[in-house]
Amino acid sequence: MLQANKQIKDALTALDCLTVYRHIRADLIIREFYKTLEFSLTGDPGALKSYFNLIGHLSELPGEKILPGINLFKNHLINAILTTETAFSRDSEKIPFSRFDNTFLKLLENDLTSAKSVYDFDFSKLQEHLERNL
Repeated sequence: MLQANKQIKDALTALDCLTVYRHIRADLIIREFYKTLEFSLTGDPGALKSYFNLIGHLSELPGEKILPGINLFKNHLINAILTTETAFSRDSEKIPFSRFDNTFLKLLENDLTSAKSVYDFDFSKLQEHLERNL
């Protein structure tokens, strides 16, 4: 259980720390994921409803097939990062990479590290946590 709590806290922190890619938090599925994590951490009974909403939204994604070995959440997260317009995505088409400010590149690196943390989230631990606590 402690491992699940740590993973949940780490994912919430990772999403809270996004700067360049902060706009992915407005995405319906990312918002529902965040809400599920918050509710599960506090023991709120709304966690189960939020979790099922999350799974429902993922299963309704256009063009996605539910196949063994395919993680819809990971695919969606990558898609959200790649398709969300940011200062980096706009400017990288016009400015050579070498001309970006190091501070901005560090923010970008931190965001990608945070996104990787969310990408690696183990849903089986969340499911176990929900089953035990709600």
